[in-house]
Amino acid sequence: KIQDQDLVMFYFAGHGFQYKEQNYLLPVDADEKIKRETNIEFNSINAQETLESLSSQTSYVTIFILDCCREYLFDDTNKFRGAKSSGSGLHTMIAPGGTLLQFACAPGSLAADGGGQDRNGLYTKQLLKQIAVPNQHIDLIFSSVGAEVYKESKGKQMPYRVSSIM
Repeated sequence: KIQDQDLVMFYFAGHGFQYKEQNYLLPVDADEKIKRETNIEFNSINAQETLESLSSQTSYVTIFILDCCREYLFDDTNKFRGAKSSGSGLHTMIAPGGTLLQFACAPGSLAADGGGQDRNGLYTKQLLKQIAVPNQHIDLIFSSVGAEVYKESKGKQMPYRVSSIM
């Protein structure tokens, strides 16, 4: 249970997409369940609603990290190579008071998945490096992650942050 003055952190690494200006997070078995647009709300998690639910608690601050974005395709033949696209990447989100939102890439952009022997995507790889450094301020952690992701992706991926922390 979230208590007064708690720091709440929500972290999601996986597949996510935008649809009608809302961001949806996909469970592991989503490819089997979301074949049509009408299935989205029943078989995925609305990121903004999750954020609002967490930040409506009495926490001191909420840190909400999304390392996910892709283009999601729908059609009526139960295959993902169809005529209708959800749009690329994630949509920007509103940060309720006392919230820091961190995205693996800018709105409308796609994040690099892990390749080769990398188990994690580029953003998570850099986040794990930075949180291992003791006594860093949260702003420095995310700034360093962003700089390293941008550098390693040769400018193709730029993490994005929205904050209402004072």
